[in-house]
Parts: sequence; structure tokens; C-alpha cells
Amino acid sequence: IRDSYGYSTAEVELTAEKGTFRNVIPSCMSSSTCNPFETRDGGPSDCMSKEK
Repeated sequence: IRDSYGYSTAEVELTAEKGTFRNVIPSCMSSSTCNPFETRDGGPSDCMSKEK
């Protein structure tokens, strides 16, 4: 899925005994050098990530 800026995000759906839970994690929009690096299948350019 994509966020409101058009960047890819991660969505997780977990099914357990107590129910099904879903959460969406947005891409990091900051350009600070202290931010974690995004790793994706095929590299950052594969999903139009800002982290290059």
C-alpha cells in the first residue's frame, strides 16, 4: 500500500487465537542521517523509498 505522499508502506495482518490484528507502518519521511535505513526486497529504489 502507499501513504498519502505516494511512498510505499508496510502492512501486517496477524491472525492468532484471540483474533486478527492489522497494523500499517509508514515509511520514514525524514532525511536525517540518524534515521534507520530501510531495507526492502530488490533495494530501496524498488519501492520508490526516499532512503537511497
